[in-house]
Amino acid sequence: MNVKHLGYGYNTSIKCLFCKISLTAEHTLDWNLHIVSLTAMLNLFAASRHTNYAKSARVYIQMMSDLPTTHPWLYEKLSSGCFHSIRRSDRFWAGLSTDLAIEQVMMRAVKSRGGLTHGRGMTESVRLLWVNSMHKCATIYAALATLTNLDESEEKLHVELGPSRMKRDNVDRRKILSWFRIHNPFMVADSRLHSLASGKAASDEDNINCDRAEEVGLEIMKKMDDVVFSDVVLKKADQVRTLDQVGTKGSASIKKLNIDSTILFSRLLVIMQRSSELEPFFAFELTPVPTALFTTDGSLRKCSKSVLARELKKNIQESCATEPRTYVVDGGWLLHRVKWQQMVTYADTFQRYVQYVLSHFGMNVTIVFDGYCNGPNMKDHEHDRRSLRAAPDIVFDENNPVYNNQTAFLANESNKKAFLSNLICKLRCTGISVHQALDDADTLIVATAITIAESNRPVTVVANDTDVLVLLTYHFRSAMADIVLRSEITKRGSPKVELIPIRAIQDSIGDAAAKQILVAHAISGCDTTSCLYGLGKASILKKFSHTTKKTLPLSEILSSSDATHDDISAAGLKLLTLLYGGKASDTLNHMRYVQYMNKTASCYAQPRPERLPPTQNAATYHVYRTHLQVVQWQTLLATDIQPTDWGWKISNDRYVPIQTDLQPAPDEILNVVRCKCKVEGRRPCSTQLCSCMKHGLSCVAACKNCYGDQCENVAETDNDDLPSEEESNTISLEDLIPEDCLQFDIPWLDEEEVE
Repeated sequence: MNVKHLGYGYNTSIKCLFCKISLTAEHTLDWNLHIVSLTAMLNLFAASRHTNYAKSARVYIQMMSDLPTTHPWLYEKLSSGCFHSIRRSDRFWAGLSTDLAIEQVMMRAVKSRGGLTHGRGMTESVRLLWVNSMHKCATIYAALATLTNLDESEEKLHVELGPSRMKRDNVDRRKILSWFRIHNPFMVADSRLHSLASGKAASDEDNINCDRAEEVGLEIMKKMDDVVFSDVVLKKADQVRTLDQVGTKGSASIKKLNIDSTILFSRLLVIMQRSSELEPFFAFELTPVPTALFTTDGSLRKCSKSVLARELKKNIQESCATEPRTYVVDGGWLLHRVKWQQMVTYADTFQRYVQYVLSHFGMNVTIVFDGYCNGPNMKDHEHDRRSLRAAPDIVFDENNPVYNNQTAFLANESNKKAFLSNLICKLRCTGISVHQALDDADTLIVATAITIAESNRPVTVVANDTDVLVLLTYHFRSAMADIVLRSEITKRGSPKVELIPIRAIQDSIGDAAAKQILVAHAISGCDTTSCLYGLGKASILKKFSHTTKKTLPLSEILSSSDATHDDISAAGLKLLTLLYGGKASDTLNHMRYVQYMNKTASCYAQPRPERLPPTQNAATYHVYRTHLQVVQWQTLLATDIQPTDWGWKISNDRYVPIQTDLQPAPDEILNVVRCKCKVEGRRPCSTQLCSCMKHGLSCVAACKNCYGDQCENVAETDNDDLPSEEESNTISLEDLIPEDCLQFDIPWLDEEEVE
């Protein structure tokens, strides 16, 4: 333990000493010791959020300090041992404070046999008679006790010295000593401030200051100086923060642009007055983030990967699969499969894991765990998302009881790493084969299973991850031994075991779909890529299967580790265009414009921007991330490819996805130029003082005074294209509008006339 925490322990012992002194003052009727102990605890009251105690005790001490001057006779009585506490005998430790005397004596008499609550009633006259006669009854009771020698046992033997009380105290003392042997405060390797009981540790970011309670309380007391009692307010922010307030280990907040997408879309109407071409504006997202790929907080959109698993399994008969007795187990599944029992130690929990593996899989098993803290990882953002409900850092010790929330404990990466390192040692000591990947375990699980199957040994892979199913489907070959994926689905508390033969999966979807399964899974959303809003995994897989001639060449380019950025971008954008229902000649930007116009014309509400395809710039980085993930899956991490070259950047030592390289909207929309020129002048909006004229723009209806039609800076119209007055008299509506557009739906013209 460092000096800071030794100081904390010293301060804690001093506070315990003051509490002991306060009890001594009450039991021995020492008035001066009572004032000293209460004064010493003022700062502790203020720091520990006992607001009423802090305010009232300070006023009380101030009044008692003036007592020798204001009421000297009362001060002499209190100093001599009178009135401070109540005692029933002359024993040294027999004093009892007045509030405890009321609780233990008077209230017991009120509620016991013969008291007010047993038939006498609670009227004013009855209460007055009972209180005034109590001392007489006590005198009679004492005389009878003396007469019958009942008071001798009480005089000789205090209740705390009785055999039953001594036995109970000895049991409690042994429990305390046993607890401190396990939780030795002087044998701790971690120097952070932490709880001996739960192991919860505080970092510098948590701002825990309970070790400085005296200093915090002193600062609060200084703020109370020269303040009226009724005006004293103790702010919660000024008081101490304890270990119980250690927050969860969530991700850092993502900086968001203060841009409203509704405003950006609405400003298109203003721009239409200056430009007849709106399509170029749809090359921009017109939102703070690419909403088709990212959520409003800037994180990747997530989809349900289990939809793809159900689509792959829908034509498979489970009864035809048998379970081989060679196992490859996903360590992440195992960590959550064994449920922790409360009030047991971590050492006992490790033993339960060992027993579970031996009883369910035997010794012919290989367990593969994830790797942690090996540098930046493309799943950093996914780990941050999962850690939003994580437990705080726990100082791990095998002899400590387990944390009360297993899921929250394992969601904290540092806790999981400490637990996992000890669990791996326990499993290996038992003779169980354990592998730990450098990063994600999925590729190592598949590589281990493929190696076993290539040696002509059937193998069962135990995992609930769709990524593992997809990887096995891609890498399996007909010459290998059978590979069966075993997954457990828990419904209504009872797990259901499902056996999925990989050979049958490949036969059901066909060779062409199996070759494209990695691209289909990555481009539609996984842990390192975002899903496409409005496009589900099942529909995307069907499109890959039904349009193989179009998608297969593009998938081969995306899967090639030798392809250039231009090749990947061109193939990926073309593939996304096909997935969104476009033609080979269409572009994503053009499809955004067309779909916006269609939705505007057909919907009463304003089109939501996430329902439009992403821009080509944002889609390009999505395609880069898809290519990176596909290559890693395809080569099982054998290819050294840098994430920073394919849609990722490093921020605060973590990989962050690049959203786009364009600003959210062009300057014409972000900063709509509109003037405030007055129209009373001779030639309004005709000089460089006009904002619109200064930027070379024509005035629009959004201008404050001229409204775009009462000034000199009005957009010119080509009069040659307009009909003359004589021609306009002879032109009919049918000449201007095509005949097929004049078929109005007027139902009342078709109704039968009623006479």
